[in-house]
Amino acid sequence: MIGLTWLPQYQRILAMPGSGIRRVEDLRGKRLALPRRTREQIDFWRASALEGYLQSLAAAGISPEEVTFVDLPIDTPYIGDVSPSSTGGLFDARQVAGSSRAEAQAMIRGEVDALYHYGAFGPTLQEFLDAQVVVDIGHHSDWRVAINNGTPNVFTVSGKLAREHPRIVARYIAQVLRAADWARSNRAAASTIIANEVGTMDEWMPDAFDQSMFDDLAPTLRPDLIKALEVRKNFLLEHGFIQRDFSVQDWIDPAPLALAHELLANGELHSK
Repeated sequence: MIGLTWLPQYQRILAMPGSGIRRVEDLRGKRLALPRRTREQIDFWRASALEGYLQSLAAAGISPEEVTFVDLPIDTPYIGDVSPSSTGGLFDARQVAGSSRAEAQAMIRGEVDALYHYGAFGPTLQEFLDAQVVVDIGHHSDWRVAINNGTPNVFTVSGKLAREHPRIVARYIAQVLRAADWARSNRAAASTIIANEVGTMDEWMPDAFDQSMFDDLAPTLRPDLIKALEVRKNFLLEHGFIQRDFSVQDWIDPAPLALAHELLANGELHSK
């Protein structure tokens, strides 16, 4: 692991209009949608939903036993068969739009009372459902409640590449740092690039991402972000999403990031 960023995205628990569920405390005794993708080796969406629920409930002093998690088996994988993207995106807008289909349909049918959503499609889903926002996790007064799949974002590289070609890794990170610096001064253009990457429309970007992201795109190894990653790792371990414990501190290699900053400071980025 060679860098971390904190990029708050849309992350909310939603309920149907007229349900009377307006705050986390109203979730007592309610049914919460918990998707389970049956064909995924790593069901990251289920892990994200469970963590979003549990951390929101805990912040309000509510135990997991006071709600009912409704298991929603889904045969379709989160990332299906797609042709290679010319833009570098991992999934297209169609796949993003279907990411919470099972939870939304269950809530419309009255089988669940609330659902969790994380990501750029959230504003579209919320508008379509005319949903009540139960809690805006991404802007919770306790930032630790927002720790989840993409908060923090983790920048990794294979150990073999880092050991055998550290300068290549450093030059790549240096370009990321340059791009982050460019984005701060070119927010409209950067927003369009990011919208294309995450499969959403430009006009949803202000609702999908906190505007602070333009100031925090550069990877760092800040202690608070490392601690956030440790919280995430411990959650995944505790709930069986990963099977073996490991040391986050031992996972970190600070050398590539330090060398990247050195290359930029010395103007060596374009040298061979």
